[in-house]
Amino acid sequence: MKLEQFCVEFSDMWQNYDYLSEKGYQGGGATWECLAESIISTQAPELATEIRLDGESDCLAIWSSSQTALDKMMRLIGETNADRTKLDAMIAHASANGYLE
Repeated sequence: MKLEQFCVEFSDMWQNYDYLSEKGYQGGGATWECLAESIISTQAPELATEIRLDGESDCLAIWSSSQTALDKMMRLIGETNADRTKLDAMIAHASANGYLE
């Protein structure tokens, strides 16, 4: 991976915090890091080599040398966060593939 020049933080995770907590997950950045891995795996495998994820307690930091890759990842995370059906699909995928435990 090239030198990471850009970083964005996803911190708008709180709208689903209680929902995720009720399912037994932490609900913050660590959970969203796992969900982001699932999003990459199912919707944008080309991003696997373009970004680095860093789940913190209150946010998910996404690093890349490509602003385009960051924009795409943030769009996909935003769509998942806004749509409970997509969120449930990513939870199921992440659980089945060992991202979420």
